[in-house]
Amino acid sequence: MMPDLDEALRELRDRRRAEPPPATLEGRLRAAVRARNRSRRFAPVWVGAVAASGLLVFALLQPRQTVAPQPPPPQMEGAFVALPSGVGLPPPSATAVLRMQLKRADLPQYGVASPGRGAAVGEFVNVDFLVGDDGLARAARVAP
Repeated sequence: MMPDLDEALRELRDRRRAEPPPATLEGRLRAAVRARNRSRRFAPVWVGAVAASGLLVFALLQPRQTVAPQPPPPQMEGAFVALPSGVGLPPPSATAVLRMQLKRADLPQYGVASPGRGAAVGEFVNVDFLVGDDGLARAARVAP
């Protein structure tokens, strides 16, 4: 470069170093940083709100899959129905029939269809259980 220009730039630099910065410079810099931080502070909130809204809309638009209640298996009047707890047990050498009274509402858990659709749910009915010599129930039926 030119020696005169280099010398002039060095002198300008040295003079500027000795001068303090203007008093308003620090205030303007702080205001600019605050404004920048304020705009960045709300960005994650908006991103989260938009993501949550999208998930909510997606969840609400999904088709609902409902499972229809299974009717109890058909049974003949007075026929024993195998109990789920008796499946896989060895055949008993002797059996006994044990009669109990159960609420009509409790019958479906044993796989036994409730007779009389118009009857009260809290009503008691006689139920026969086929019990093996090991004391475990194998089948059940509504007693006639």
